[in-house]
Amino acid sequence: MFQVIQPERALYIQANNCVEAKDWIDILTKVSQCNQKRLTVYHPSAYLGGHWLCCRASSDSAPGCSPCT
Repeated sequence: MFQVIQPERALYIQANNCVEAKDWIDILTKVSQCNQKRLTVYHPSAYLGGHWLCCRASSDSAPGCSPCT
């Protein structure tokens, strides 16, 4: 599953298999390299049950907790 951050909301994309996952990663990498507003941090987990599973932050708009690479 992939998380795509937008100002309005987070989008989640789920791949059906490893080939599809690689295709998603390749295209998202190409698109994000050109993004001048790319974030420097992100949440490596999902927002579920009122908090981010990775850092337990309670706001869905909380800054990320892990650096983007």
